[in-house]
Amino acid sequence: MVSIKDTFLYDEVQKEFNYSFGNFYIFKKFIVSEINEGVCLTWENKAECFVKDFINFTGVSNFNNYTYISNRLYEYCIVPSDWLKFRKLYKIKSYCIVSKEKVGKLSYLVESLFYPDKIKRFHSTYTALNWVKNELKGVEA
Repeated sequence: MVSIKDTFLYDEVQKEFNYSFGNFYIFKKFIVSEINEGVCLTWENKAECFVKDFINFTGVSNFNNYTYISNRLYEYCIVPSDWLKFRKLYKIKSYCIVSKEKVGKLSYLVESLFYPDKIKRFHSTYTALNWVKNELKGVEA
């Protein structure tokens, strides 16, 4: 797996948010997160901070036109039930997880219990980015 900074799309990043817990890259119609090793990502102390910054930057009050890609370069934990807190207020177009690790597969299975829509899983950053770009071509056509 590779960081967004090392891909063909990094030049298209509209805004980069860097936090102590990880980085978020905003593109025209999708968001990529890269959370740091060992972080416990929760709604209250981390995710909500990004959501507020995203809304301030984009001026939109929802994510329904954005695909969210969790580029899991490192092992970290999330609180799967926090998806319920997010979903009370927001909806995203689609959600993708990029992970090679067996732990990533387990996280995917647990998250899918709390995230009500289908989660797409990829083993390569490039595959996920190409999928998103192809989806956008269909929308923009």
